Amino acid sequence: MRRIICVLAVSVGFSSSASAANLTGAEIQQAWIGHPLAWKSEKFKASGVSLYIADGTATQTMDGGKGPESGKWRIKGNEMCTQWTGHKESCSGSVTKIDDKTFFLTNYKTTAKIQ
Repeated sequence: MRRIICVLAVSVGFSSSASAANLTGAEIQQAWIGHPLAWKSEKFKASGVSLYIADGTATQTMDGGKGPESGKWRIKGNEMCTQWTGHKESCSGSVTKIDDKTFFLTNYKTTAKIQ
């Protein structure tokens, strides 16, 4: 029985990772710009909605937060980098496409979904 469970777990891992792919910077920009992105970060124990605008500006509203934050974004290689007002710039690490609307950002341990 234990062997069957291990084989199933490995099979599921391969099938889900086969459909996932790391995005290029151009693909991140094409998928995210102009679309609200609801996210939940395991690393920061936070969630909210971000909007990246074509002019390089961004807004973010954190669940339970005071209100929207403003900032700016840029693509650096294959990462989305943001700088929120009063904070230093940080970058996403690789962005993995889970499905057409869902992504995983490695540096933030964050799942994001286009609304």
